[in-house]
Amino acid sequence: LRFRRVCQRCCCPSMRSRRIVVEDISPEGSRVIVTTRRPHRIRSCRRRIPVKFVGTGDPRLDDRPGGKQSWTVVEDGPRRLEILDSSGEPPEERADASMGAVVLSMPRMLMHTVLCGCIPVLFVTSLMLLASMWVFYTVRTPVERQVLGGIIAGELVLALLLVPLLRRGLTSTEPGLAARLRQFDAQLSEANPEPKPCERGPGRAITAQQLFALREFFQLFVNDRTMYYVDSNIVRPLCSKTKLSYAERAGPYNVQWFVSHYWGTEFRVFCEALRRHASAITHGPGDYWKKATYWISAFSSNQFNMAEELGSSHEEASFYLALRSGTCKGTCIILDESALPLTRSWCLFEVLQTMQLPQAGMAGLLLCTANGVLNFGGASVDVSMGINKKLAMLSLENSSATYKHDKDMISSCVIKELGSLEVFNRRVKEHFHDTLHRCQSQVEFAALFTSLRHGMSTSATEEAVCEDDLASNVSAGEVCI
Repeated sequence: LRFRRVCQRCCCPSMRSRRIVVEDISPEGSRVIVTTRRPHRIRSCRRRIPVKFVGTGDPRLDDRPGGKQSWTVVEDGPRRLEILDSSGEPPEERADASMGAVVLSMPRMLMHTVLCGCIPVLFVTSLMLLASMWVFYTVRTPVERQVLGGIIAGELVLALLLVPLLRRGLTSTEPGLAARLRQFDAQLSEANPEPKPCERGPGRAITAQQLFALREFFQLFVNDRTMYYVDSNIVRPLCSKTKLSYAERAGPYNVQWFVSHYWGTEFRVFCEALRRHASAITHGPGDYWKKATYWISAFSSNQFNMAEELGSSHEEASFYLALRSGTCKGTCIILDESALPLTRSWCLFEVLQTMQLPQAGMAGLLLCTANGVLNFGGASVDVSMGINKKLAMLSLENSSATYKHDKDMISSCVIKELGSLEVFNRRVKEHFHDTLHRCQSQVEFAALFTSLRHGMSTSATEEAVCEDDLASNVSAGEVCI
């Protein structure tokens, strides 16, 4: 152990491991595949190779001090590696990244890296060592041995100098996303050359134009990925130098609309829902809708200082300050067919805060989908049925949050304000019912109302029956959306 530590201290870090630069990490069916920037030159013979991940931005993958991540990879092609856990199973949660590196320890590098397509590096180095030893011991005279020893010593020095070059040849220079980030960062610097911090809350909104500029520039990488990917792979790298929020980096605006959403919703669905909303609430020519401003947590909060963003209580949190500002007109809750925001603690808590806002001059809660704003008559049958199903089962105590302490804090605040979680559940259901009722002049939701009323007082079994009734009404043409 002591010898190993001495070697680690004496050897430069680049000689202790091999880094293979990641081009992309994404799910393919039930598998999670790493695509490397260049051929990885790994031969595993279907055996699992222990590795570490660094710099991917995905906390589920990245190696951290004291962390319990234990990953292995299996060769799946010249530039593809399949990720497995220590037991040989695929990761339980979806992993997404377009940066970082796969790290092999020095022993693994020697055993599993090949040259010329099939020759292990360990075999080549062992063969050279044995050949040198054989030549050295076959030489008879002391002078010849000294000359040969000098040659071998020179070869070793040359090998040590060539190791970093060898490693660069076996890895890659820069992932495609890194180059794209550098280009977009230059655009941000041109538009806002001296980004400055501003007060938390309402002054950190971004325009629809800023949102869609980012989406279009990185569309090749984002595809069907979620805000989790956008935050860790795009937003944070762009703001890493300034340690500011994206709104401050790109140029902040005063909030007009607060956005409540689940980060696990596809980013394209998120953007399309806001585009539909912006087009519905603006009445100007051409691209005038792009001037609408939104407070979005991933872009408006400083991701490098979340303790300050959350404050010591929810009334000091950035989202609360934005929602309670005089310029905020209402809340856009982003919904898809699964209506998953209705199962998330933070989203439900934001709905409660919206319910408690003064109603004068406020649009209240707007249900935004990729097909349109439900309040204005735009939605799909699938989204309507998803809302129905989640509302009938709505329960703050059964909701989920990324961090348990967030859920505990929200539950404590709700009990303090309303007295019990049951009161919260009932009021939120009633508020959604009232919101849908106001939509009735635009869209016929009679079947949905009936099912929702039953769901507010019935069990999950009765809720399933309501959903069947709704589906039969849709097929009979009784629901028009």
